[in-house]
Amino acid sequence: MKRRNYPDKFDWNYFLKYIAIIAVSVALQNLLTTTGSMIWALAGNLTGLI
Repeated sequence: MKRRNYPDKFDWNYFLKYIAIIAVSVALQNLLTTTGSMIWALAGNLTGLI
């Protein structure tokens, strides 16, 4: 069997950098969605009171 040409060392900095970019963007998306739904719920409650 031939040995495959794998890189000598795994580049953890590169990997973790891009995992962090994905994680932050997903977290921001969830935060904005949650905040938006809270504002809509508040607006709905306020219009019900008027």
